[in-house]
Amino acid sequence: MKYLVERTNCEISMAQRMNLKTVLMVIVVSACLPSFSYANQPIDVLKESIDRSIRILNDPTYNHAGQEELQRQKLWEIMEEIFDFEEFSRRVLARNWRLFTPQQQAQFVELFGKFVDLYYLSRLQAKYDNETLNYVDQNLVGNSRAVVNVEIFWKFKNIPVEIKMLKRGDTWKVYDLSA
Repeated sequence: MKYLVERTNCEISMAQRMNLKTVLMVIVVSACLPSFSYANQPIDVLKESIDRSIRILNDPTYNHAGQEELQRQKLWEIMEEIFDFEEFSRRVLARNWRLFTPQQQAQFVELFGKFVDLYYLSRLQAKYDNETLNYVDQNLVGNSRAVVNVEIFWKFKNIPVEIKMLKRGDTWKVYDLSA
C-alpha cells in the first residue's frame, strides 16, 4: 500500500512538472514572437493614435478663439509619432528620391511634413464632425510591414481606407494611405 501511495504522489508530481513545462514553453515562445503580442499590433498602434486625435478634436478647450493653433500643434505631435515622413517622402518622390542629395532629401521630408501639417490638419480641424471609424482588419506582410483597412463613415458614406505601415523599432509607423 505504501508503494502505491508513493507511486501516485510521484505521478502527480510528474504531471505537475509536465504542466509547468508546458506553461513555461508557452511563455518563452510568446516572448520570442513580439510581432504577435497584442500591444504591438499595427492596428492597435493606429487605433491608439487616432483615438488620441479624436479626443483632441472633441475637446471643448479648443473651441475658444485662438485655441485652433494649440489644437493643431497637439494633433501634429501625434502625427509625428505615427507617421514615417521620410519613408512617406521617399514614396512620394518614387525613383526621383535617389536624384536628390541627402541634404535635399532631408529638406523635402521637412517641407512635406509642413505641407501635411498646414494643409491636412487645418482641413481636419475645420471639417471634422464626429465621424466614426471602423477598424476592419490588418494583414501582416512579413515581420516589418502591415496593411490596416479602416472604414470612415462620413456624411452617410462608407469610405474604405488602406493604411500601410512599417515596423520601426518597437512600434509601427504609417508610410502610405489611400482611399
